[in-house]
Amino acid sequence: MNAGDPEARLAAIQFELQRLRQLTNLPPKSWLDTYGAYADDPTFEEAMRLGRDERERVNRESLFEEVAS
Repeated sequence: MNAGDPEARLAAIQFELQRLRQLTNLPPKSWLDTYGAYADDPTFEEAMRLGRDERERVNRESLFEEVAS
């Protein structure tokens, strides 16, 4: 392919785009495929703890707002 040939470059780009489209049309993985993937993962456990703490904080604040009004 001549680097200056626009038609050849366009054909190469179109070929590559088609290949990428085929890659993105793969069937989605089932959630069952990821079940247990984070078992004993300290980073995941920390993320769950932080989320739980935030939900508890928001719930406490909303209870105090209800009592105050």
